Amino acid sequence: MNRWKTIACLGLAGLGLLSGNAGAATVEELGPEGQWIADCTIDRMTDTRNCRVLVYRLLGDPSGNARVAAISVVPVGKDFELFLTIDKGVVERCALRVDRQPRIESSVSTINVCVFPNFAADKMGESFRGGTTVLTRYTFKDGSQQDLDFPLKGFKQAFEDMTRSLK
Repeated sequence: MNRWKTIACLGLAGLGLLSGNAGAATVEELGPEGQWIADCTIDRMTDTRNCRVLVYRLLGDPSGNARVAAISVVPVGKDFELFLTIDKGVVERCALRVDRQPRIESSVSTINVCVFPNFAADKMGESFRGGTTVLTRYTFKDGSQQDLDFPLKGFKQAFEDMTRSLK
């Protein structure tokens, strides 16, 4: 159970970097919307390297507030985990589909995050590296859904950059 709490916190932290009052400056630092980046920082308290690859999309909101959806891949143990985050409501479940391959359902969802564990072991990583687009579906507690497409161009390079930084 502690593992899933940690995973949920990582996902929420990823979303927190992209939303909130300081979000505009942070989003600008991440580069253009739809562009994959490798992001590694050193934790100043523990001197450990924290890395992820990330792509985000800005969502329109009738109230004028910026809303964000993101995909991030984070090293966890000897594998990686994929997080879908969305700043729009309470998520009940998520799914993703690379190109025309079979859809994959999330195994864990909490608040604004869905988790897809075993990114490399389940061959999802190969699909991302060789694919062109990933379709994500967020299903919310109120029964509504949102589908978003994210480009996979640049994922392979960003993932390689991140794994190199981990060594």
